Amino acid sequence: MNNILKSVLDKREQTNLYLIAGTFVSLHSSDVSNWIVISHGRPSEFIYMTPIHSFQSPISGPGYSVTRYKVSKCIDSDVIEKDTNITVVNRELIPTFSILRKSGLDELIDINEDLSGSKSFSLRVNSNPISPFQVNFDRKTLKTFGITPVDPMSSNLTTIFDLLADAADETSIDYLVPFSKHPLHFVRWQAIRAVFSIDEETGIDLIETACSDPHQQVSCAAKQTLRQLGFERTSQ
Repeated sequence: MNNILKSVLDKREQTNLYLIAGTFVSLHSSDVSNWIVISHGRPSEFIYMTPIHSFQSPISGPGYSVTRYKVSKCIDSDVIEKDTNITVVNRELIPTFSILRKSGLDELIDINEDLSGSKSFSLRVNSNPISPFQVNFDRKTLKTFGITPVDPMSSNLTTIFDLLADAADETSIDYLVPFSKHPLHFVRWQAIRAVFSIDEETGIDLIETACSDPHQQVSCAAKQTLRQLGFERTSQ
């Protein structure tokens, strides 16, 4: 697993992100956008606000109906308030070859299930993600219940950190420490926790540094951790 982390550190290419649930075929991908053909079946269990601008057009059958939602309050990157919810803006029929547009800032589009059981297909063009996180909403309550990183590698990294922490091999520290400066806050904090599990002295140094982390959730967690450990020396 150390070698896996080393390969991630050595890699500088960005992961290609589609943010697609369902069967699709990629037609074109670039640093600006990606073009796909996607099939629509039954709706997903939850409603997802994907951080991408997109437009799509039905290219088979009579088209389909969609429900358009709007977020109740502005979402600032990955800081989501617990009472954030979505409201229905309208329901509309999208005929074949017409264009459906969606903003990645505050809109959600849910393609309604075709009760006949037939599948429909769309040509969709997505922008690259404008935020590192997808916001998840419960279909029944229309309230948020969490966020998901759009890059699966980031989620996999935290799992590797947990495994290395359980293994408690000191040789992993040199590979974990650089991730304490990762661009994503939850990756930084998980790396720090893993280091602390293996070597408390090195971990305390990282936690003290994290008291000045630009992300409020990390800095608050670091200060609280030091208080729980009985350390008075914290950054303000």
